[in-house]
Amino acid sequence: MHDIAVVVPVMRRPRNVTPLVESLKASTDRARLVFVADIDDTAELHAIRKHDVDVVLNVDRNRRTFPIKSNLGYRCTDEPWVMLCGDDVHFHPRWVENSIDLHPGAGLISTNDMANRRVTSGQHAVHPIFRRDWVEQHGASWDGPDTLCHEGYHHTYVDDEWSTVAKNAGQFVYAEHSVVEHLHHLWGKADHDATYKAGQMNNAHDSQLFRRRRSYYAS
Repeated sequence: MHDIAVVVPVMRRPRNVTPLVESLKASTDRARLVFVADIDDTAELHAIRKHDVDVVLNVDRNRRTFPIKSNLGYRCTDEPWVMLCGDDVHFHPRWVENSIDLHPGAGLISTNDMANRRVTSGQHAVHPIFRRDWVEQHGASWDGPDTLCHEGYHHTYVDDEWSTVAKNAGQFVYAEHSVVEHLHHLWGKADHDATYKAGQMNNAHDSQLFRRRRSYYAS
């Protein structure tokens, strides 16, 4: 039994699989890596199956977003902690010890992505670690118990919702020394590829949705 499930929704970026697997395995033996991939994403699945890791198949061809695959991964795991991240991260040593071991009572632990100013100032989480029993009882979304993400988002602003929900519940903690580096194109650490572009296409929609939901639920 592992302490933490690292759930990674993926889409058409097979080149990132091996570096991610190697990074995680070099950093800890306490985490189980679980990719969530679309059933027809052949190249991605081929890359994943070269490694001794788990994969959950998203069989719904009409629902392929990050929130949907995140919830699917959460529901297919049972570790006491669950982390969400993309395939564009690098795990630094002792990220587990500096998160769940130091903050065993937190509902959401924000790891340090070494990039986003809201994250590094302790106000936001892009690579969160959730305590499963808190999610089961309270929920990391305004949708309520047993839900990580509101599935109305395409990609962006889902992190604004879980950060806001956890802070309003007094369950948000920033673990500065738990470093899960974000290798994102915005920080000059990756190419601006089709997967990033797809995630940004619906920014306006996601922003408006978050503001409506915050006004309704957090007022």
